[in-house]
Amino acid sequence: MIRWIGAIFVVGACGACGFSMAASYRLLEQSLRQLQSALELMQCQMSYRLTELPELCGILSTACTGVVGRVFRALGQELQKGECDAVSGCMTLVLARTPDLPEPCREIFRQMGKSLGQLDLSGQLSSLAALNETVKRHLDRVSAEKAGRIRCYRALSLCGGAALALLLL
Repeated sequence: MIRWIGAIFVVGACGACGFSMAASYRLLEQSLRQLQSALELMQCQMSYRLTELPELCGILSTACTGVVGRVFRALGQELQKGECDAVSGCMTLVLARTPDLPEPCREIFRQMGKSLGQLDLSGQLSSLAALNETVKRHLDRVSAEKAGRIRCYRALSLCGGAALALLLL
């Protein structure tokens, strides 16, 4: 009886691992979509309203949900404190405090931190356009692979758990 209970726990744990991996892949897609809309909003706000960066981060934190919105909220707070001498330093600090941000988004935020506040307005806008293209490429790849990856994560985790349980029995 204990072996059967152990086998059920093994299958459940492996299944939970696979479903967790599928959920993190969905989070990556959602974060990339939020980041893409944030970059478009940044371009509009910077080119037409000439919004300052701390105020822009506040606008973006209300427009974006999830981890992307939290990054912009924390960046706006750090910029308002004025403890960092450059946007890149504030961005590095914020990214260090946000461990649940997917790695492709983290890299795009790093590049954004390097370009914001360093160049003139036209340079910043062209940098944001280039970052938007990078996000679009990542998003297209993730969207194309999404169905297959999620299905594979779930199936392999359950099959692997069942195989492991059979070995233990």
